[in-house]
Amino acid sequence: KKRKIDEHDKTIPKERLQCEFFLERKQRRCAMTRRPDIKYCAEHATFLNQNERLKLKDVRVPCPLDGTHSVWEGGLKRHLKKCQQRKLLQEKNLKERSWFKENLNSNCDYKTDTVVNILEQEYSQDKIKKFIKEVAIPKLKFFQEEISYRQSYNYSKILNSRFEEKIDQKHILQQSSILGHLNDLSLLDKRNLFIEFGCGRAELSRYLSRSLIVDSENQNCNFNNINFALIDRSPSRLKMDKKFVEDYREIFPKSVKNEENQINVQRFKIDIKDLNLDAMIQQNFPQDIHQIVGISKHLCGSATDLTLSCCFLHSNVVKEKFGGMLIAMCCRHSCSYDDLLPDSKKYLMENFQVDKTIFDIVLKKLTSWATCGGIEGKSIPCENSDEDKVKFTNTHFSGLDYAERLEIGLFCRRIIDESRKFALTKMGYNVELINYCQREVSLENQCMII
Repeated sequence: KKRKIDEHDKTIPKERLQCEFFLERKQRRCAMTRRPDIKYCAEHATFLNQNERLKLKDVRVPCPLDGTHSVWEGGLKRHLKKCQQRKLLQEKNLKERSWFKENLNSNCDYKTDTVVNILEQEYSQDKIKKFIKEVAIPKLKFFQEEISYRQSYNYSKILNSRFEEKIDQKHILQQSSILGHLNDLSLLDKRNLFIEFGCGRAELSRYLSRSLIVDSENQNCNFNNINFALIDRSPSRLKMDKKFVEDYREIFPKSVKNEENQINVQRFKIDIKDLNLDAMIQQNFPQDIHQIVGISKHLCGSATDLTLSCCFLHSNVVKEKFGGMLIAMCCRHSCSYDDLLPDSKKYLMENFQVDKTIFDIVLKKLTSWATCGGIEGKSIPCENSDEDKVKFTNTHFSGLDYAERLEIGLFCRRIIDESRKFALTKMGYNVELINYCQREVSLENQCMII
């Protein structure tokens, strides 16, 4: 419908009513628009005199988080959820909590740590060629036993419904294998505290929780409280934290118990390098937990080394109640030499003459050849004909074809993993490296069982 205009007032375009509040710092008037009956805009309505305030339908109040801006009193609750100062205050409150201790598990200064410059590319290529010639090729047979492939399907029945729903099943296969290995190690106990490092959406923990609930139903036993700690430094969309309780309600619909007391799931938005694990456990979880079990799926680069330092160097509670840990590792190219365990550095130097410079310029780069062997930004699938692989010979600066680069990449990746295994074994832990899924499912298919 067309808007009817009064015949006596056809001059619709009028001069914009500008707020008359004067900004001292900018030496000009406020640029926002005001109402005709008051001289200030909504933002500066708090400076109106009492008579002008009576004309307003709502009261303008300062924001409790930041007094430099104001909001309508009726919309204060909604504003507090999205105020920009909320994030800054959360970070400030985090640093005041007892389980935050800056750089407790890290020796690396991430603010000043430098990345190899493009101008140093030629220099690094010379170092790579020298390392391949003097270390990598002569020691390709250094590891006498190959990493075994073991994919466990003992707990795949829990994910059967997901196999039917999902077309892309690569994540389901990996989750199923991890749950199967935890079951083989007798770590799926409802009395344990499960800590997922680098949890993201917490999908792995959600299905681990579901498996524990299904076990209780099948065995007709009392359901004990289960505890999960979800650790990640960045916020994630579509988190599954609420799904833990929903799964309990689905499986035990007639339960009279309080689900929230049965399922203790807490998310900690903190970097692993700043995590005081003892303080976190003591203040947020019951003291009568049976064992502590660590899990992670694709714990990226240095996060693996930070997790090992957090659990085995700076935690007395883990030493007392450690049950086991399963970490699916990835992204060795983003590791940091300073974050490695002390014995890992000794292992690299004594066996492969790798110091900080060689680690940063050479070894990290070579590990990427295990997952990307193509040229000009094109990666090659892991299953190709021999003709396709030989086709790339002498097109790479190293002079190696795809198959040779893949072999060296896997070798360098294993060097880093074996250094971690060596350090933990020296501490008295049993450590095993396995391929928990096929390369067709994930090129990062190795995990460490402790």
